[in-house]
Amino acid sequence: MMDGDQYENLTLDEMRDFVRRHEWTFAKTMPQIPHEYLLEWNADNPDEYFRFMMTVRRLGYDDYFFKTKNRYADVDGYKYWTMGEYLNTSWVLNRAKLDRSEKPLAPNPVPFVPKLTTGPPHPRGSRVKSPTIPCQDAERIAAEVETLLRDSCERIAVTGDVRQKIPLVREILFLVIPRFSACGNQFDEKMKMLQTAGRFRKATEPETFIIENGGVPVKFLAVREQTWFPMLFKTSSCRDWDITVATAAKGLGLKWSPARCGFENVESKRPLPVNSEEDIFEIVRLPVTPPERRAILPVFERRESGRPLPMTKEEVRAFVAKCSWVDTRSGGELHQYTFRTGFDELEFLRLAQFIRQYGYDGMYLGKLWRYLDLDGLFYFTCGAGLRTTTILNRKRMMEPERPWIQNPQVWVENFKDPEV
Repeated sequence: MMDGDQYENLTLDEMRDFVRRHEWTFAKTMPQIPHEYLLEWNADNPDEYFRFMMTVRRLGYDDYFFKTKNRYADVDGYKYWTMGEYLNTSWVLNRAKLDRSEKPLAPNPVPFVPKLTTGPPHPRGSRVKSPTIPCQDAERIAAEVETLLRDSCERIAVTGDVRQKIPLVREILFLVIPRFSACGNQFDEKMKMLQTAGRFRKATEPETFIIENGGVPVKFLAVREQTWFPMLFKTSSCRDWDITVATAAKGLGLKWSPARCGFENVESKRPLPVNSEEDIFEIVRLPVTPPERRAILPVFERRESGRPLPMTKEEVRAFVAKCSWVDTRSGGELHQYTFRTGFDELEFLRLAQFIRQYGYDGMYLGKLWRYLDLDGLFYFTCGAGLRTTTILNRKRMMEPERPWIQNPQVWVENFKDPEV
């Protein structure tokens, strides 16, 4: 499967609709080359964002920007292009006004070949510092390493980027439980032997080695039997998933400590046994999700088309009835709020996203907000990016309730998510 094959092309009308729905930012740092851009995390539908990118790559034409060859697609007086990386490191969609007639969209006979990169953000949120390799190559190398070390370990498994099947892998991470004998740690002895034989060389980072003739960083994380599955989950999930499990556990009176014991009862201090990754999901009452879907947080449910699944009034009523609401005053006016915590986190985020898509706009204290009416109350968030939204507010209505209609205006956050 080639990079991006999972995304179908957009039609010309769908491309026009995507362009119309979004606010494009002028590139102020390059005024000498006027153009605009849209960042991936500001798109209202990530799947459609990548479908737009793949349409450009499949139906666009090749042209040069100075000495750099790019692929462009023309739509309604603008040409669109990406920076040419693999999709997991593509986060900028550019456009510039045309000074010539448009070229029609047509299948390009030359397949688009993405560029390897060492700079743009990695899906986990950190920037890629070391060269990356395709996941298929990393899986092959990981299998060879596992074969070499299997007899020196009680357990060994590849995790991290490879287990998540991220298209470009920056390091190969292994979880190991070393095997001990009368002579000591067999894993350490085997690694020393492989270094002497020239198969590995030690890197400057602790527990990290470089495979000779490949230059790929291979990292080993030694754990205990009781922490095997908690650490397997943690190392093959993005930070958002780890936070989700921790907050869900807190709401159930538990503490999530994957490197120590997994789950611990806050009152009794007794650990809960975790005998599989499925146990983790069952304990915190979350749906079982495989590693390849844990590279990003599943903010809301999706249909097969990839579009957000709207909430019904019954679902919203059921959610807000479970929340603990706190009275407060802001600007002299009484309202209530609740926090994003515990096992309701995913539903909280789903409702926050739904308010932004189906709510209406209104001004409060000189700032634009988006509201959703239900049963004599209107609900609203504080306007931060979805990742950092932690408070849901509600207030008694003084006007007739407004119907739920998809808002044609794309919501622009009052506060941006931090670039992590």
